[in-house]
Amino acid sequence: MHPKFSPGDQVLVLNESGHFVFKAYKNQKIVVVIDAFDFDREFPIDQVSMIRGSAEKLLTVKNIPKEKLEAKPRPKLPPKFQENAVIDLHMHELLDSHQGWTNTEIVNYQMGYLKSQL
Repeated sequence: MHPKFSPGDQVLVLNESGHFVFKAYKNQKIVVVIDAFDFDREFPIDQVSMIRGSAEKLLTVKNIPKEKLEAKPRPKLPPKFQENAVIDLHMHELLDSHQGWTNTEIVNYQMGYLKSQL
């Protein structure tokens, strides 16, 4: 038996990273969720799981010694690497499938992804 989701529930999606919010059931096997870029995405219901409790509580880590939390200096990257950094915006590299998306939706998704990487 699959969990019952309500609109607005925060959910996790198998093999996907990011923040998702449940929107609606498409049918008995497919759910529609909203991703971090406000796009509707469809997933099989068995790949979607409810986040129990608030996301903040899930990410809270307790009892870590203060010295482990102190920022360590990051090594400098060679200038050659920084000058040649590449962000691949091809949709087949960003998502498993973008079938049925309009050109506007694709460009908006790519722009949102680019902004998140910068």
